[in-house]
This record gives sequence, structure tokens and C-alpha cells, in this order.
Amino acid sequence: MSFWKMVFAVFVGNMLTVITLLVLSLLFMVALGNTLESMFKDPNFQSRIQQDLRDSGVAEDMKEVITQPLKQLNADLEKQNRELARARAKRAEHAKLVNSAKEMCEYWAAEFRKDGTEESEAYMDNACMRWRKLLNSAP
Repeated sequence: MSFWKMVFAVFVGNMLTVITLLVLSLLFMVALGNTLESMFKDPNFQSRIQQDLRDSGVAEDMKEVITQPLKQLNADLEKQNRELARARAKRAEHAKLVNSAKEMCEYWAAEFRKDGTEESEAYMDNACMRWRKLLNSAP
């Protein structure tokens, strides 16, 4: 056989293979389409699927898969909210302490300006030092 006859024979064989595969895939798609169409036209199809899911327990498993992370997320959020509330209360208490210390410092400063005694000066120094320490400390 000559070279060109061999090339032509291989080409024709490949073309026949491609055409055969296309025809078979088309037939498969038609059969699949008919099967799916008959399934979806069946009025009991949806109820059968739901019944199968109930019987197999998949629906309950899916419910647990969905609700378990939500429960964990809710627990984490509640814990975070409690921590934030504690921190907020701690900051409010610290702010009250700072304001109280400031009032004491101002009171003893006014007393020292009024009478000028060493006792008033010592009280003023201690009260103002406490106020400065509270201002510089974190709540």
C-alpha cells in the first residue's frame, strides 16, 4: 500500500470513530433527557424524594450539620457579649474612681489655697498623686 492510501485509511478510520462517538453520545443524551422528563412530570416525584430522605435519615443528619455550627456560633457570641459587658462595667467603675480622685484633688487644692497649712498640702499632694496614677493606669 502506498503512503497516501495509508494516510487516507487512518483519516477515514478516525472520522468514523468521531462520528460513532457523536451518535452514541447523542443517543445517550436523548435517553437521559427522556428519563429525567418522565421523573419530573410524575406528580409524586417530590413527595417520594422527601419520603426517601425521611426514611434514610439524611434530613435529620443535615439538620444537625446545619444547627450544630449555629449553636456553637451563638454560644461564642454570648460569651463575647458577656466579656464585653464585663469590660464595659470595669471601664465605668474606673471612670468613677478617676472622677472621685479628681474631685478629692480639687477639694484639697481649694483647701490648701484657702488655709495654706502643711496638712492640707500633704492631703492635696496625695489626692492629686492618686488621681494621676488612676489617669495613667488602664481600666
